[in-house]
Amino acid sequence: MKTFKFLALAALLVLVAVPFAGAQVGVWDTGMQIVNMSTTDATVTVTFYDVTGAAFTPADLGSGLTNPFTLGGGNSQTILVSGIPSLADGAYSVVVSADQPIVAIANLIGNNDPIFFNGSYSGMEDVGQMAMYMPSVNKDFYGWDSHLSLQNLTNAAMDVTVNFYAGSPVSIYDETMSVEPYSSWHVDVGALAGVPSDFNGSVVATAAGAIAAVDNQTADAYGFTQDYNGFPAGAMTLYCPALYAAFYTWDSSLNVQNIGTNTTTVTIEYSDGVVVTQDLGPNAAYLAYQPLEGHTETTFSAEITADQPLVAIVNAANPASQAQTYGCFSAGADSWYAPIVEKDFYGWFSGSQVQNITASDIDVTVEYEGGCTRTETVPAGGTYIFSNYDEPDACIPVGYGGSASFTGTGDFVLIVNQTYAAGQTGTMGDWSMSYNGFPASP
Repeated sequence: MKTFKFLALAALLVLVAVPFAGAQVGVWDTGMQIVNMSTTDATVTVTFYDVTGAAFTPADLGSGLTNPFTLGGGNSQTILVSGIPSLADGAYSVVVSADQPIVAIANLIGNNDPIFFNGSYSGMEDVGQMAMYMPSVNKDFYGWDSHLSLQNLTNAAMDVTVNFYAGSPVSIYDETMSVEPYSSWHVDVGALAGVPSDFNGSVVATAAGAIAAVDNQTADAYGFTQDYNGFPAGAMTLYCPALYAAFYTWDSSLNVQNIGTNTTTVTIEYSDGVVVTQDLGPNAAYLAYQPLEGHTETTFSAEITADQPLVAIVNAANPASQAQTYGCFSAGADSWYAPIVEKDFYGWFSGSQVQNITASDIDVTVEYEGGCTRTETVPAGGTYIFSNYDEPDACIPVGYGGSASFTGTGDFVLIVNQTYAAGQTGTMGDWSMSYNGFPASP
């Protein structure tokens, strides 16, 4: 098995980083899912970079897929990195380039026999971001540790600096590393002596050129795994489509970071009527734990507001060692892409959850590869789950693992939850994961 971590970046010319946090236990593999968002065939090229910045473009991507390859309009392509015959085991970043707009995600699996790990995250567009914000970074926080991967998106080596914050505007620890072109720097937070134990704080990473970041968080003793992308910017209003309080044993927490320059009052308005406020200084983060907030529903959404820019993530877990994470959204759109949804795809099922961020009811239509469609009405400010598990779409065949597009009569946001039920009952570890959808017209 090849040992990888993956970060996908979506754009017309797509840079897809595949960072690996080498201090994690077990052996890790990656499956990349790439979707052509246009109606025109795309030519896609995949190039790997090792930690020295050396590039490798394998001619065979496995299963007879050539490199470059043609990806039809509206179609998706899965690449199992462990199936690339000429790629040596190791830690890589990746650049995926295309002549049409594409998006991508990564699904990760780790095996530390007998414990399994699974995580997923969606891609980020390279827009020249020279800072990345991460609202929840851990060191031995209830057994959780963060593994940060930061990629240099430029064609020249440059320094990347990581600053850690524990609730005050002043960094408690910082570290700098020179990172080779298109390569990644992997930071095992648990091994940093300058970060205290029981740390649950925030991080700001900066550089002189464009960078990208991902945090793979694990509780190694149980297989808990959750991944999320760093944020290149914030907003004064955020939308979080799925939070839980005893929802089929799932509970969630919400981590909000103030990335502005002044102290602000953060207001969290949940769709079930609960309202929470918290003052936050610059760079500081706040952890809201939904089971302690008196919610009247088991699953609900949130809108977060402040007079300073914010970023936020939602972590969810259950007692069966399942965990997943997604990033809250700074804006909605009326059309979204999900690179992969599943209906008993090697045992995997998915549920795509939308949040209507308008003041009126809207209709949302999902269309799967092959043309199957379904339309549901989502109430103003409410949510709906397009489930391929307990509400399977009749026109999707068993074994479906492909992309889906979602369109609405108003703006909404989208996440996708994935689960492998048989793994939860038959093995130890985490068999659940989430990723953010991609807006077609942000």
